[in-house]
Amino acid sequence: MPEAFAHPIEIGPSTTTAATPPEARRRDGYAVVPGRGGEVRAVEMFDATPAVNRREGVIRADNATFRFLRLARILLDPQQ
Repeated sequence: MPEAFAHPIEIGPSTTTAATPPEARRRDGYAVVPGRGGEVRAVEMFDATPAVNRREGVIRADNATFRFLRLARILLDPQQ
């Protein structure tokens, strides 16, 4: 690996899941807004656990209200 790149560090075991459609990855929840006197807001939560050797869309236009944020996960394992 070239010196300009940081070496990867594995923190804890890798967790994976079976292929999951984006609609099943979204949940509604509630969170306390810091600095607002304990105000509770409804928020969107997403399960970003990757599937092995498969690109999984997590936050997409069809399952979120975010205008610009998109997220996909992939975990590559050449042994599988």
